[in-house]
Amino acid sequence: MEKGYKNKFTDPQTLKKIAEIEGSRDFQEGLNTIKKELEKRSSGLSQRWIIMAGLALIMLRTGSYIFLIILIGYYVYSKNTAEESRVDINGPYADKVLLPILQAIFPGTSLGYFEGIDGDLFQKLLPKSEEYDSNCHIIFADQFKTEFCNMQAYHYTINSKGDQIANRDFAGQVMMVKWQSKLKGHIRVVPLIKKGENYQPYGSREAEEGEIKTESIDFNGSYAIFSTDDFYTKLILDPSLIEIFNDWSKKMKLALYMDENFIALAYDSNSNLFLPPSSKREAEVLSLVGEYGKVRDKLADFYDLIHTIREKL
Repeated sequence: MEKGYKNKFTDPQTLKKIAEIEGSRDFQEGLNTIKKELEKRSSGLSQRWIIMAGLALIMLRTGSYIFLIILIGYYVYSKNTAEESRVDINGPYADKVLLPILQAIFPGTSLGYFEGIDGDLFQKLLPKSEEYDSNCHIIFADQFKTEFCNMQAYHYTINSKGDQIANRDFAGQVMMVKWQSKLKGHIRVVPLIKKGENYQPYGSREAEEGEIKTESIDFNGSYAIFSTDDFYTKLILDPSLIEIFNDWSKKMKLALYMDENFIALAYDSNSNLFLPPSSKREAEVLSLVGEYGKVRDKLADFYDLIHTIREKL
C-alpha cells in the first residue's frame, strides 16, 4: 500500500513510543485508579461472603430463621452499597490506556469507548440480524479517517415455552472507510452457512442483485458474491483479492459491503478487542505494551485488508 499502513502497527518505533508513554505520570495515575478499584471490589466481595457464611452457620446451629431474614437483608444492603460506591474503570482504561496506544500509532486518533459506528452500516453487513450492539468506536487519524468498532449482532426466536431467545449471529469487529467511487449500486461478499448452522444473518441474493461466481473452487465454497454492478465487481475481486479472502476463510468469517460512498468489512473474530481488566490480578500485569501486543497483529491485518480493497478502486 502506498502509505505502508500495516507497518504503522508493527513498526518498532510505534512500540518505542508506547513504552515511553507507559512510564509517564499520567499513565501511572490511571493505572493506580484501575488497580485500587479492582482491589476494593475483590476485598469487599470476600468480606461479604465471610459475613454471610457466618450468619448462615449461626442459623443452622440455632435453627432460628431470624438469621435468615438478617442474611437476606445484609446481602441486599451490601450489594446495593457496593454498587453505589463502585468506580467505573472503563473511563480510566479508555483515556489512560487505550487512547495513548491509538495516538502513538496515528496521532490525533479519536475514541468513543461507549459508542459504535452508525447502526445502518451493520444492517447492510448483516441484514437478517435484528439487534446490533457496538462499542469502542475508533476514528484513526489517517488521511481516510478509517473507522473501527466492536460489534455483536442477534436475531430472536421463540422456544417451545413461548419465551423469546436471543441468538448471537456475530461477535467481532467492523471497519469502514469512506471512499467515493463510480460503483453503481453495491457489492456484497457474504460467508456461506457452514454445516450444522441453520440461520444466515448475512442474507441471500436480493431481487436487484446478480450472483457472481469466480474461478476459485475454494472461494465459491466459502463465499457468495451479490452485486448490482458486474463490471466493478469483477474489476475489484481479481484473483489476488480472491486469494486473500480464501486465506481469511481459514481464520474467521468475513463479510464485505461496499457502494459508491464507503467500504465496510465485518470480521467475525468471536471476541471483543480492547477490554479493560476484570480482576486485580489482570490489573497488576496491565501495561501499554502488553495491551497493544494482544491486538497488534489482528488490528494490522484488519486495517491492511480494507485498504487493499480501497486501492483497487
